[in-house]
Amino acid sequence: MDQSVTVALLIAATIPFAVSIVSALSAKTRVKNVDEYFLFQNKLDVDSFIKTTIGYSLQVAAIFLFIYWTQVYGIIVPLLVCISWSLGYFIISRLLECGKLDDLLNTATFQEARMPPRTIHGFIGSRVYENRKISRVTVVLFASVASVIGLGGTMMTEIDYTTTYSLAAISGANGLAIDGVATALVSVAILAFTSLYVLWGGYKAVVFTDRFQVPVAYVAFALFALMIGLHVTSNVRNVSFGLATPSLIVILGIIYGVIGWIRISQANHFRDDPNFSSNRVSTVVTFVPIVVLCLIFLIGKSAWFNSLALQRLWEIAFPINAFGLGLLGIISLVFVNSAWQLVDISSLQRLQSLDRNSIEESRAGVAKAIRWTGVEACFGWITICVVGLIIKDSGFDTEFVTKMMADGSVWLKWCVIVFIFTAAVYMLSTISGFISAISYISFYDIVPFIQGRPIEVDAEKLERSTLQSARMTTIAAISLVSILYMVLKTNVRSDQISSILYAIYAFQIVIFPSVLAALFGRKSVQPVAAAFSMFAGMIVAYVAAMHPNGWRVLEGFGGSAESWGVMPPFLSSMASLVVYSFSSIIENRVEMRRLGKEA
Repeated sequence: MDQSVTVALLIAATIPFAVSIVSALSAKTRVKNVDEYFLFQNKLDVDSFIKTTIGYSLQVAAIFLFIYWTQVYGIIVPLLVCISWSLGYFIISRLLECGKLDDLLNTATFQEARMPPRTIHGFIGSRVYENRKISRVTVVLFASVASVIGLGGTMMTEIDYTTTYSLAAISGANGLAIDGVATALVSVAILAFTSLYVLWGGYKAVVFTDRFQVPVAYVAFALFALMIGLHVTSNVRNVSFGLATPSLIVILGIIYGVIGWIRISQANHFRDDPNFSSNRVSTVVTFVPIVVLCLIFLIGKSAWFNSLALQRLWEIAFPINAFGLGLLGIISLVFVNSAWQLVDISSLQRLQSLDRNSIEESRAGVAKAIRWTGVEACFGWITICVVGLIIKDSGFDTEFVTKMMADGSVWLKWCVIVFIFTAAVYMLSTISGFISAISYISFYDIVPFIQGRPIEVDAEKLERSTLQSARMTTIAAISLVSILYMVLKTNVRSDQISSILYAIYAFQIVIFPSVLAALFGRKSVQPVAAAFSMFAGMIVAYVAAMHPNGWRVLEGFGGSAESWGVMPPFLSSMASLVVYSFSSIIENRVEMRRLGKEA
């Protein structure tokens, strides 16, 4: 029993919570109205937008998925995912430049109509073809429920990953067995704890904590990689291991250097921002030490940087099964990640929170900032892939946390401690944003339906909605998510939890056809088609996740046994698109016949 390691693990997992709660409960994050609580009162500066966006993209689930994919399939498939995720930001930036998002982003024209902020679901509802209240309400309700379920599943996946690996590390240090009920209770406690500072400061607190959580996460994750690299190259037990690590450390330093350059370039476009100097200092303090440490490592381990190292790097980065996910699996990942920015309420909430003056005065500048943010997010994910290759080169597999704890090396145990700290920071940065987004959807899209009042009210009536009612909505929504998670955790086998959560995660993308129709449709959104497409997409997402063997018929189209784990979002979005297309055709014909009879 190693009590000192157990205590260190507990401290490492607790520090991010303590720092976040103390920082977030300051006078700076106190909110005074609903607009501040959900949208930062449209005063979000570009640097904070970048940090909250990067904090959202670097999720704990993404860390483990990218490490897994990199270890099993090498670098090609994860790299395609990184690029497609970045492409989503380019799409959003182009829509911003074209003015397609003006109503959604609360620009001056929109505000003149004295309308409250619209979520993406309210935006879809405002574009409903039939000017009937029941049609609009039905579409908004279907879309918002799908997104809340999807966000809830994604949020609990984050907590589930972090809790599972943290408790596994602690149990590995002291030999205690931890059951599923204990894991569920810890997960709910984490969610309740994080909700405290969101209830206090709303989205303002999310942004404020991301300002330091994201830099800390960058540094901690880099430190974890450097510690493993130092251990591997100093304690090579087998000549086939450890050779590629120095080359990977060099690549890691280059990546962080590029990210730092991107961040400084971003700041230079907004020199008039009052936070310009502090933003540049934050960037320098974050990235320069990482690059310097990588250079020191290179100098100290230069003897290992040779042809054998490069040969080993090629072997682990481009294995024989580099395309093991199959053509269909790769298409699924590329499509879903490219389209995600259009349907993800968390991303759109950040866009809506941007300073309106920045958008109206420098639309091209903000669009360029969004594109560069996508590039940084891409490089951030590539960083995870590089760390996955370092872990693979060290001789550890995807269960590296428990195996490092079982190793006799004290240094490796400290590697795990740093990793648990990193995971806790990433998780907090992500789930606080999810909590705010779920509350935002519930308050504007679901609560009006429950109360029987119109979804679209003018701004004066909205002002009567108190901050207390917004906080009560947050409590109710998060409590419901917690209860459902506890029921799921106690009634479903542990090996099925991840599949169910992934199916729930896929629910968000079922609104994709309706979003396209709202943005580009000639006759805008058709209500029956929208509702049916969302329902069909949710059913397909669940079936695809829970019964993967039933989709083996797709093997003839480039699928493989390994690809079924990534298929639910793609299949659900395709089902939604097909159902929407056919339903809209039928709806059009019915409408034409009705008009013909009236004529």
